[in-house]
Amino acid sequence: MEPAFGTDISVHNGKINWNTMIAGNVKFVFIRAKYGTFTDRRFAVNWPAAKAAGLLRGAYLFYRPANDVGTVEQAEAFVNLLGNDLGELPLVVDVEHDVRSDGSQITPPPFEVLEPNLRACLERITQLAGRRPIIYTAAGYWNEFLGALDWAPGYDLWAANWVTTWTPSSRPFLPNAWTTYRFWQYAADGNAQGPNLGVESPDIDLNLFNGDLDALLAYANASSLVAASRGVQTEAVPELHVTKAGATLRSQPVSTKH
Repeated sequence: MEPAFGTDISVHNGKINWNTMIAGNVKFVFIRAKYGTFTDRRFAVNWPAAKAAGLLRGAYLFYRPANDVGTVEQAEAFVNLLGNDLGELPLVVDVEHDVRSDGSQITPPPFEVLEPNLRACLERITQLAGRRPIIYTAAGYWNEFLGALDWAPGYDLWAANWVTTWTPSSRPFLPNAWTTYRFWQYAADGNAQGPNLGVESPDIDLNLFNGDLDALLAYANASSLVAASRGVQTEAVPELHVTKAGATLRSQPVSTKH
């Protein structure tokens, strides 16, 4: 099986050359819509442009669990921003460390606050969008702050687990609430793939769907929407090269899409 290849982007990736991205064999793209209640500055451009390019799209909310940012307000602002165009893939709630402007991590609220607030956010999105969102998270974060919640497997998982080398037998390390995954973010910082996939940033997040293109289309229920997805065929999974001196790709990302 050749897994469907995709990426995720935000304002941090700069302007996008969508023709280059398509030529890089990208089939789907997750696009940041909200950082808490703040709208990503390039979302209004990226969202319709990705659709025009023929890519399957999923919008994501970078969830901010701090007590001063309303959980329901984040969910409502996220779905309301999308209006009548919710994309082809389920919406996503990105659950990871928030960071300050200086790059330092913000400690999340205690479990007694974090767990019910996150659940309320997910449930509100489900109510508004009519489909359960995907949860993006890394095992390191989820296991430390949330753990083996019995309700979590009811949401599809987008696992963040960076590896230095990908092979067809590779599998992500999963948070302990899940036994399987839908998407896998397998590379981010240091991969030097940005220009090859049409973005201004040197690096770009790389993702795989847990299935081939036909399975992805069935999951999205959007087989008629991807005019470009069966066009240029190149290497399905770009070879990874660690470019930062002395660096390796981290297996447990701290914050990849803030």
